[in-house]
Amino acid sequence: MQTFIIILNWNGWKDTRECVKSILLNDNENYQIIIVDNKSTDDSVSQLKHFIMNEIEGVSIEEYIADSERNFKRINHENSPNKKSIVFIQSYKNLGYAGGNNLGLLFASKSNMNSAKLILNNDTTVNSDFISNVEQTISKNIQISLLGFPALDYNNHQSVEVYYVKDRQLWGVQKVTELDGKKDQHLIECESLGGHAMLITPLSPEQFLPEEFFLYCEESEFCQRVNKKGGKIYLSLETPVFHKHSGTVGLNSPLQVYYYNRNILYYMRANRQWYVFLLFYLLKLSKSCIVILKYLIKGNYIHAKALLKANIDFIAGKRGKQWVN
Repeated sequence: MQTFIIILNWNGWKDTRECVKSILLNDNENYQIIIVDNKSTDDSVSQLKHFIMNEIEGVSIEEYIADSERNFKRINHENSPNKKSIVFIQSYKNLGYAGGNNLGLLFASKSNMNSAKLILNNDTTVNSDFISNVEQTISKNIQISLLGFPALDYNNHQSVEVYYVKDRQLWGVQKVTELDGKKDQHLIECESLGGHAMLITPLSPEQFLPEEFFLYCEESEFCQRVNKKGGKIYLSLETPVFHKHSGTVGLNSPLQVYYYNRNILYYMRANRQWYVFLLFYLLKLSKSCIVILKYLIKGNYIHAKALLKANIDFIAGKRGKQWVN
């Protein structure tokens, strides 16, 4: 089974370049890289095109522009049967994490309906046996709908950033960083995965990410929808990725503060009984008020505004792209 590897880029061409280089070092070539540029405002497009066409030996570019109807118009294709191609898609606008990745998922589905599709953050790198390990895992475990991978710290491979995500009834989604005796297992069944790397197999009852979140929590909502439709989610312990963590939007940036705090409320409301959500919301609102006050005392007005707007926009029912950093 061929694996399509979808890498979403937004103003992060240096990270994307390093990610692609690590994939190209793999000993198994049964994959197709798809880079989606999510309407970057820097020189990502020119830098990535130059990288593909001039800095990688034996690789050609297959270039497309996606319009508002999500049709793919080919604008360049270097016809070279002796070269492995990299698909480069330019989005007509910034579609957010889910929308940008969905462009790659759509292209992969149109190319091969029976393929596996790996969503891989551009601020990650992989080992040279990554593709082979994924292929073997899928072939031996045909019931898998989604397959996740441990995220290790890019600068310290002994430090685990997250194994998988646990959905706690009252507190929402939380990262699991300890396995409690499960490290000798090859596969662990789990309820939710981190968005840094997630493989969608043809068996998955859901093939596209929910776009109403724009950024943050969409992978948790996606996993919930797969669970509710009977899909099976697993973590492959033997296949880590190395993650720089928030390399695109920035750790604790106003962008992150706004979208996470708004979207966790939407996520909890959609996946909890009303009385559980009400209790969660009251606790979350109280905490937000305290944090906003702390931001204001420290003179951190942009973060205070982001958190305040997150709560107001949830009450107003605003979804999608509402905050621009």
